Amino acid sequence: MMRKLFLFYLSNILPVVGSIISGDKFAYRYLNQTVEEFPYGREFCRMIEKAGFSNVYEKPLTFGISTIYCGEKLI
Repeated sequence: MMRKLFLFYLSNILPVVGSIISGDKFAYRYLNQTVEEFPYGREFCRMIEKAGFSNVYEKPLTFGISTIYCGEKLI
């Protein structure tokens, strides 16, 4: 639920406020697309593991609006 509200804010409210502040009507229009296309959850953990990290885990914050990803990589 919180993620849906955040995506609504990101795609409908933030671009309007950003364009008023910056004077550029195209400012902040890319953010929602970037956020929605970024892999998250287990998909992103698999990508981290594929890059050679172990003990990978995720910790969702703010009801899933953001996530901390952790892993270990020995050199």
